[in-house]
Amino acid sequence: MSHVRQFEQEEDFIESIADDDYIFIMDSQGNLKSIMLPEEYTTQITPENVEKVMKIFGLAGFESRTIH
Repeated sequence: MSHVRQFEQEEDFIESIADDDYIFIMDSQGNLKSIMLPEEYTTQITPENVEKVMKIFGLAGFESRTIH
């Protein structure tokens, strides 16, 4: 794959992220590295599937801290 094509795919991915998306980033061993939350996180109800993912990682809620 050319570098140009890879860059276009990365741009497409970034553009596909909506303001109300939750993003969980894990390393190659499956350890949670980072979470990106919607801007309106504190004023919205967390979806059930997001709650399930949080439970898998032992998170009761989100807070601003480094987790890796």
